Amino acid sequence: MMNEKPFFNSGFEHDEHFAFAYPGFNEILDTTALGDEVVIYYNGVIHEDNAIYTKAIVQNNTTDVIDNDKVKQILTNIGILEYGVYVYYKEKYYLVTDVPGDNKFYGKGIMQQCNYLLKWVNDLGNVIEQWSIVKNVTKEYATGLSEGEDLILGITTISLYLPKNEETVKLTQYDRLIIDDYDHSKFYHPNVYKITKLNLTQKNDLRNSLYIYTLEDAEYNIENDNPELMIADYYNRIRVRDIELISPQVIDIQKGLSFDIRARVTVNGKYTDDEIALRSSNENIVKVEGSRVIGISLGQAKIYLESKNIVKEITANIVDIVRRFQNTSHIEFTGRSEIRIGLAKRFDARFFDANGNETNNLAQWSIEDESGKKPAFIESWQEGNSIWLRSATTDWIIGNKITLILNGLGGLSDDRVVLTIASLT
Repeated sequence: MMNEKPFFNSGFEHDEHFAFAYPGFNEILDTTALGDEVVIYYNGVIHEDNAIYTKAIVQNNTTDVIDNDKVKQILTNIGILEYGVYVYYKEKYYLVTDVPGDNKFYGKGIMQQCNYLLKWVNDLGNVIEQWSIVKNVTKEYATGLSEGEDLILGITTISLYLPKNEETVKLTQYDRLIIDDYDHSKFYHPNVYKITKLNLTQKNDLRNSLYIYTLEDAEYNIENDNPELMIADYYNRIRVRDIELISPQVIDIQKGLSFDIRARVTVNGKYTDDEIALRSSNENIVKVEGSRVIGISLGQAKIYLESKNIVKEITANIVDIVRRFQNTSHIEFTGRSEIRIGLAKRFDARFFDANGNETNNLAQWSIEDESGKKPAFIESWQEGNSIWLRSATTDWIIGNKITLILNGLGGLSDDRVVLTIASLT
């Protein structure tokens, strides 16, 4: 034993490790089939300004555990992974849902696949879209319904995962969100949930956070929720303004005569008393006085109708003699373009002559379904120039569309509106 040579460490083992760990791991990424292209988005926002394109090893692509296929391990260079970032991998978005670590060779994190593109309206009235993780955490054997004497209530509980960013920090308790399959919501009202609990600090690495919200069932609101866009509280948070033209988009005006332009401002599909300003592209051809336009000289000019940044236009041709028949009709009604199941709704007819003046005419009404036939599930009756429509009360007609058509006597003026059959709630 006394003759054995003493053993000494060189003291540079750590240096050798760090000198070869990084290039060794990158050699695996670059030269083997294990390396995959991924995009990592920082700050909780999927945008090119926040993107880093890199390679990573993604594990758990095959699993023997039920429902574990959407949870994967990702290995990258140390320092790239951060908590709460998005990872784009094989045409899907994932969220890093646990604080990453490293073993001094590579960084490692757990990421879960996003399964729902959530939409809501922020405090500025802008529509926000963000990939999220939605989990049904209702008790496994719960029925999903709670039946009382007068009311059936849902008892579904949802966990919602979103990264912290400038939009998610504004979501708060009792905010309502639509979470449902889009095709399912074409036949039935979409499922709506409200935020009942916020867990914003459980997972936090001081730089990034993953917000976890608890949601429970809420009632669908036909007045405020938008099933086409899948956004709850859309109509009471965002105001969709438009100018509805009653006059034709192309009019002929005899030189020296005038035409009364007819239009209405709508907000979320409902008529308002907001003013509309008219202006001419060339007052040497067409002059504007209030809602009337006057033909000054032969030619063509545009009439612009403006109301709070909304602009529509009408083409005015100034001619010696008006030869083209341009009488028009218009269907007017209150509320949205829909009929609630079992309830009657009135539609009024208005007619205008070649100079835009309102005239008397006999309304001729007709109704067509999506195949062009008269729908058997619609009852109608006429009162003067108005018509009332009422649908049957069977659920299968909800979501069906019909077209209400208005003609004047002789069929020379025409207007039509597409109506959707909607439920009562």
